[in-house]
Amino acid sequence: MSITAPGALILLSALLLTPITAKAADAPSAGTESVARITVSGSGEAVAPAARATLILGIETQGTTAALAGADGARLAQAVTNALHGAGLPAADLKATHLVINPQWIYDDHTRQRRRTGFQADTTLIISTTALDRLGAWVDAALGAGATNVSDPSFAAADDAALRRSALSRAVQSARGDAEVMASAAGGSLGALLQIDSAQEFARPVPVMRTLAAVSAAAPAP
Repeated sequence: MSITAPGALILLSALLLTPITAKAADAPSAGTESVARITVSGSGEAVAPAARATLILGIETQGTTAALAGADGARLAQAVTNALHGAGLPAADLKATHLVINPQWIYDDHTRQRRRTGFQADTTLIISTTALDRLGAWVDAALGAGATNVSDPSFAAADDAALRRSALSRAVQSARGDAEVMASAAGGSLGALLQIDSAQEFARPVPVMRTLAAVSAAAPAP
């Protein structure tokens, strides 16, 4: 299974609101309080190749007791870890392992109460790597060793801060350009900037793993 790196892009958008004064030809004198205003919004987008990917692998196991479910999960987690390292994953790229155990219940129609049937252990392995061309091979290795689910990867650029600043700059230029056109069409010109705000940025990686998840689900169980 392969994942093509060219499709892994980070798109960062920023929104801003810029109330700007507009001085019309027939605007009141400077001594008056009435000032014409233009409120505009602009958006900017910055694109960069992905430099790092984070992938979450899940392992679900069941048992009649919490200890049995957890032990089975630990055994499979070790098997998946060994398979990943055997497929070339550096030890430093396996960032964390989490284990959560919860009781499983069913509703008994006769007693009208819940009845515990056992326990489920959810083990999570987190991979964070710069070797984007190896993601497909590591997913194959993990599924073959007992992993039961794989998340969509999240991608990050090499310098998120620079990417955000670039998007903000383009957003301001976009808003300013719209404000200038509106002021000119109204027969005036822009005055001083009154207020500027930026909205939270967001990332839109290409969803290459959605196809991967469908292919993995159709594959025979390990």
